[in-house]
Amino acid sequence: MISIEEKIKSCSGFTKSEKLLARYVTGNLDQIYLQTLSELAANAGVGQATVLRFIEKLGYSNFGAFKIDAAKDSALVSQKSVSANTVLNSIEKETCEFISAASSSNPQAEFDSFADLLYNANHIYFYGVGTSGNITDIVAYKFLRDGLCCKSVTDAHKMIVTACTVTVNDLIVLCSYSGETVELIRAVNIAKENSCRIALVTAFRNSSLEKLSDLTLYIPADKDAFYYYGASMQTIITNLYVFDCLLQTYYKKHSAKTKKINDKLAKVFADHYEKVSE
Repeated sequence: MISIEEKIKSCSGFTKSEKLLARYVTGNLDQIYLQTLSELAANAGVGQATVLRFIEKLGYSNFGAFKIDAAKDSALVSQKSVSANTVLNSIEKETCEFISAASSSNPQAEFDSFADLLYNANHIYFYGVGTSGNITDIVAYKFLRDGLCCKSVTDAHKMIVTACTVTVNDLIVLCSYSGETVELIRAVNIAKENSCRIALVTAFRNSSLEKLSDLTLYIPADKDAFYYYGASMQTIITNLYVFDCLLQTYYKKHSAKTKKINDKLAKVFADHYEKVSE
């Protein structure tokens, strides 16, 4: 596969603004996939029409195809920079960077407000599809063990059904990396008609889902081409880290209630396993 940088070098006849754009693209390849057409144009200091002419000269029929190749090139560069002997150190470093970025993006006050939404809700539905659905399965179970009436909903049809039945006293928690998950957007628009509260965990600010949400927590955007390779382990771990911060915040704010339930659960499970072993 010919890389974007190689295509740029082999292409002649760039205008002055296209040359400016070419310099930006080659110097910021790992950021291209995370940008919209308008964002790329603004960051490079050119017009959107210049971007479209530029990618056409490189042989791309649309902006999406250009972004996918940028993601591939960025990932290949990242892989080449990590030798077999430094894989463990590299993953440890990246994971710590992701968690640190999540910590700096979410003040404790936001976790406190989120915990209050959970406490005051009669029913809580965690929405997520794909990998985000796997995350909501884990998180909903953990909050269920702390006494909250909650459920993970990962099926688009069931999202519509629950969205139709929620009330002003309920809460929907969304897990969406992009903030543009169409199944969630459709369901949330229905839930908003019932004045249901909405909270979101996402990587991108000003997304469609954030505009529909009452409160948002953030995870860092994955520089290694989330859309091309799927959710990285760092993205999954950081999602769980943010939810764990929320879980611990809730536990500390309502320790009397959660301790009573956890003590009861511990006794029930201990009695169960004791009988099983007999």
